[in-house]
Amino acid sequence: MTKFERILNVTKGKEVDHTPSGFWFHFPDECFFGDKSVEAHLNLYNEIDTDLFKIMNEVKYENNMRPDRTADWKNWSTVKVKGSRYEDSLDVVKKISDKIGDEVPLLFTIHGVFVSTQHGTKDFFKDNYADMNNFLSRDFRANPEVFRDVFKIVGETLLELSLAALDAGAHGIYYAALGGEMRRFDEGLYEEYVRPVEMEILSEISKKTEYLTLHICKDKVRIPMFKDYPCNIVNWAIHENDFSLEEGWDLFQKPILGGFDDRSGIMTESDQEAISRATEDMIQRMKGKPFILGSDCTLPTEVPLGNIKQVVATSKAYR
Repeated sequence: MTKFERILNVTKGKEVDHTPSGFWFHFPDECFFGDKSVEAHLNLYNEIDTDLFKIMNEVKYENNMRPDRTADWKNWSTVKVKGSRYEDSLDVVKKISDKIGDEVPLLFTIHGVFVSTQHGTKDFFKDNYADMNNFLSRDFRANPEVFRDVFKIVGETLLELSLAALDAGAHGIYYAALGGEMRRFDEGLYEEYVRPVEMEILSEISKKTEYLTLHICKDKVRIPMFKDYPCNIVNWAIHENDFSLEEGWDLFQKPILGGFDDRSGIMTESDQEAISRATEDMIQRMKGKPFILGSDCTLPTEVPLGNIKQVVATSKAYR
């Protein structure tokens, strides 16, 4: 089977010759853009030889102002992809696609509506998304109606960027949904203000690709909130959410990507035998269910490449 056939068979619930895999890295700052980014992606892919591969997007949503008070939101305006820094990422997509786009399905990273809005605030410079009381989270809880238009405007940019990435050579989108953490705000706020925008974005993307991957990011997330999000593949932080591979299949009834902890445990060590055993155990546990071996999230740069290669080799050999 080709990698395209293998992944599409998984998304359609058909048999495959072996369980496919998809792993990706956070690269150093100097490899965020340009030829160094292209080279870093290609070197990683050629080294690990996975069936699915994600292209990083290091451009954060940049508005023409950086709000830090409620009154500022009324000045929020649309960011157009053309003429913005997003074109730097699209150039990386095109160059990578020109090299390996006929060999492996390529996903392009899209940061979700809520976190993209946070990227556009002055708080982003503090790198404090994890703070449940950062300016955006705090103001959203206090003044939710203000954000109905703000999230819609952000969503328009994310949809435009997603479609542009597909035009540039990506085969699918890896949509990172953030904001569903239990500690951040009540479920009702997400359901009323964030969800409708994301549903529209994903519905439109799903018309253009069969490789739409939903990544439910962060820990202690209300996973069931995302049950009916349009997508072909689902990925979440299994080890940070007490929500297993099998539970994910029962909930989503869609192909699951994951299994390995991205920040600790077996993937950060170098016990090849243990990695092989864990890989075989996951394949056996998910027998009869569409499954792609991967990690909870994007792997840190320091993870030994040999560990990923061991997973890939074990999956190809396992019957």
